[in-house]
Amino acid sequence: MKLNFYGSCFNRDMPKSLIEFRREAAASMCDLALRAPDIANELRRLADEVEHTAERAARDDHASNNDKAAD
Repeated sequence: MKLNFYGSCFNRDMPKSLIEFRREAAASMCDLALRAPDIANELRRLADEVEHTAERAARDDHASNNDKAAD
């Protein structure tokens, strides 16, 4: 005898709250997909900001090392 695990566990006997969770998760994923261009733009902006911060830190570190070498 083979048990139909998915059929019994995830559909018929699934608690109402878990069913609602899955529906809300699906709706959230659809919403996220619709916002993907906005999210991508924000991630690019953040990546640029982090890169600029790293460049500034590298320049400051280089200048600090030059000051120490001059002393």
